[in-house]
Amino acid sequence: MIYLTQSLHSFHNSMESHGHHKTLGLLTNFAHLCIHTLGDSESARFASDLLGQRRETFISPSSPRTEDPWDRLMGLSNMSVSMSESYQPVLQPSAFMTGLRCGGPDNGHLVDGIVMRAGQPFRNGERYQLVSFSQR
Repeated sequence: MIYLTQSLHSFHNSMESHGHHKTLGLLTNFAHLCIHTLGDSESARFASDLLGQRRETFISPSSPRTEDPWDRLMGLSNMSVSMSESYQPVLQPSAFMTGLRCGGPDNGHLVDGIVMRAGQPFRNGERYQLVSFSQR
C-alpha cells in the first residue's frame, strides 16, 4: 500500500473528525516513509520526531581576551574547556525543509528524499538514509 501526500495538513483535512490524531495514528504505523522537501514546519517536526533523539556532546573552548599573544604561541595559554551533553533530534526539522533537490533541469532531473525505516536500521546503522530518484 502506498500513500502520497504533500503535508500533514492534507491528511488532517481529508479526515472528517479528529483529523490530527487520525493522521498521526496512520503515519506512525508505516514501516517505511520517504520524505522529500517539506514546505511547512509541522510536517518537518513530525518527520524529525519520528527519528527520535540522541545524546550529543558539546565542547566549548574559551580563553581570556586579555591574554598575551606570545604566551598563547608558546603554549602558556589559560584556555579553559567546558563540556555539556543534551538530547538533540537525530535530524533537525530543517533537514527536511532545505538542502534536498526538488528535481527539474536545474537539478539534473534528480529528486532527493530521506527514507526512514522502522525496526531494523540501514547498513549505516541509522534508521534513515538519504536517497536520490531520477525523474526520467
